Amino acid sequence: MIVLALFLRNTHTMSIPLAESEPTNSNIPRAFRGSADNSETTPLLPEYTGDTTNSLSKRRRGARYYFSVFIRRYLPLLGVAILALVVLVQTASVNWGQEFFNGTIVNIDNVGFEQFTENGVSLRVRGNIHINYTLIDHASYRSWALRLGAYPLHSLTVGRSESVLELKNYNNKATDKDDGQDYSHAVTAHLPQFDVNIRHNETTHFDLVTNLTDFGNPSLLATIVKRILAQKEIEFKYKTQLRLSKMGIPFGSWPFTVQAVVNPENLGFSDSKLLRLEQLQLEKVSGGLGVSAAVSTFYNLSVSADIPQIMWDMYLAGCGDDEFIYVARVENSPIQLQPYKSNEIQVYSYVQQLDPAFSQHCTGENVNHTALDQLVQKYFSGDVINVQVRGSDVQKPGAVPDWMAQVLPLLHVDIPFRFDRGPDGDDQKLVREVELSNFRLIIPPRNKNPFGGGPGQQPIPKLNAHIRATLQPPGELNLTKDLDLTIDYARGLADLYYRTTSTICRKFAVVDIRDWLPCTTDTAKDPETGNLRYIVEFDLVNVPMNVTDESTFSEVARQIFLKGSAPILLQAQIDADVATPLGSFVFSDIHIEGETLIKT
Repeated sequence: MIVLALFLRNTHTMSIPLAESEPTNSNIPRAFRGSADNSETTPLLPEYTGDTTNSLSKRRRGARYYFSVFIRRYLPLLGVAILALVVLVQTASVNWGQEFFNGTIVNIDNVGFEQFTENGVSLRVRGNIHINYTLIDHASYRSWALRLGAYPLHSLTVGRSESVLELKNYNNKATDKDDGQDYSHAVTAHLPQFDVNIRHNETTHFDLVTNLTDFGNPSLLATIVKRILAQKEIEFKYKTQLRLSKMGIPFGSWPFTVQAVVNPENLGFSDSKLLRLEQLQLEKVSGGLGVSAAVSTFYNLSVSADIPQIMWDMYLAGCGDDEFIYVARVENSPIQLQPYKSNEIQVYSYVQQLDPAFSQHCTGENVNHTALDQLVQKYFSGDVINVQVRGSDVQKPGAVPDWMAQVLPLLHVDIPFRFDRGPDGDDQKLVREVELSNFRLIIPPRNKNPFGGGPGQQPIPKLNAHIRATLQPPGELNLTKDLDLTIDYARGLADLYYRTTSTICRKFAVVDIRDWLPCTTDTAKDPETGNLRYIVEFDLVNVPMNVTDESTFSEVARQIFLKGSAPILLQAQIDADVATPLGSFVFSDIHIEGETLIKT
C-alpha cells in the first residue's frame, strides 16, 4: 500500500506537463502544485523550483562524499609529502643562505675614532654593501630564485651583533704544518642594528658606530698600530653571527666571516710621507733643555683619529741603524689626524742630559766618529734619520684609559725623519763667511845640513793668521742667545785653492791644525731674516802648511805681496768642542766651505 501510494503521488505530480508554456497574460496566475481544496499544505514556490532545490542538495551531498573519500585515501600520503618538503626546505635554506652571503660585497670607505672609553674604542665605520647574485654558485636557478625573492622583500634588518676580529700572528715563524694558530683574537666589536637592501645590483651605504672591547692580547693591538703607522699589510678575519629579520619576522641567524688584507701593496714610507720638522723651539730651563716642535706628515690612510695627550719615549739611531739610544720623554698635544692630508703634530720634551752612548766612538768604518757625529752629519746633509718612538710606561693620571696604558709600552714604531733643508743649496751651508786676516807666511831657510834630511830639501812653511767664521744655523732651529751655545775649541784639516777664474780653482796647499785651538764665540742677527748667527774666531800660530803645488803657491804669494790679498777657496773638515746646556760635546768632521781673501 505504501509503495502504491507513493507511485500514485508521483504519477499525479508528473501529470502536470513541464514543457507547457506559461500564459502570456501576466494577469493569469501560474499553476502551483495541488489546489486550495487539497488537504496538504500548499507550497508558496512555483512548481519548477522543487526540482532545482533537489538538484543542489544532491550536488552538495556528492561533493562532501568525494572530499571525504579523498581525505581517507590521500591524507597519509599528503602528510608524508609535507614532511619531506619541510626537510627539503630546511636543508636547502642553509645552502641558499650561505649562497646569499657569497653574493654580498662589503666595502669599507672610512674608519674614524669617535672616542676612547674606559672599556675600549668607539669607531665610526662608513662604507657600502652591494648585492650581486651573479657571484653565487649554481647561478642557473639559485641566483634567479634569490633575486626574485629579494625583490618583494626589498630589504632586511640586521640585528645587533657581537663580532670577533682575529689578527694574523706576524710574530710567529712560518711552519709547514697549519696548527690553527695563524690567527689570534685581537678585539671584540659590537655592531648596532641596521637595514640592508637585498635587491640585485643595489647598494646600501652605511654609517655605523661600533664599540671595540675585550682586547684579547695587548701585543696584537700594538702590532696593528705599528703596521698601520709603517703602512704594512694587515691580514685579519672578521667573524660574526648575523640575525636577519623583516618587520619582526625572523629569518634565522647566519654565520658570516670576512677574510681581508688591508694595504696589500705594502707601500711603506716614501719621501712624501716622511716626517718633516716645521718648527723647533729650544728653551733653556733650570737643569736642562726644553724642546717644543711642530712636525708634519702626510697621513696616507683612510682612518681618522682623535688622539689624546700621550707620553712617548723617543730614541735616535746610534752607530748602526738597528741600534737606538734613548733621548727623552716626549708628550704630544691632542691630535686630530685627517686621512689623506698633511697633518701637523705638536710635541714637547724636557731633556736633562744626553745618554753617554752618544759620545762613545763607533767601530768599523766609523771608528773616528761618535753616534752624535753621525746624527749631525745626516742633519746637515739632509739624509734620513731613523727615529724610534715607544709608548711610555708612565702616563699622566686620567690622560688615557687603563687598557691603552697597557698597550702603549708594547708599541715600538720606527719612523724615518728628514730635516727639510730647502731647495736653495746656499741655505744648507752652515758656514756663510770665512775671513783670513793678518796673514803671515813664515818660510824657513833652505836646510844646508846634510844630516838634516839632505841638501836642497825645502822646509815646511809656517802660517800665522786670524780666522773669523760666521755660522748660520738652520732657521727652523729658532736658536736664541740665552741658550749659551759656544764653540770653545776647534781643530781640523783645510785644503786651500787659488781661484784663477770664476770657474777654475787650483789646489796649492793643505793646512793641518792638529792641536786644539781656543776659540771665542759671539752672536749677531742676520740683517735679512733676523735669525741668530754665531761668529767664531781663533788664531793660527805657526801652523804647518804643506804646499802641494809650488807654482800656484808662488803665484798666490806674489799676489799677496804685491796687492795685499788673494782670492782663495777654503774647504775644511773641522772638529769642534761645543758647550751646550746639556754639557760639552765634540762634533767631528764638520764640513766647512767658503770663499775668502787672504789678507796681510
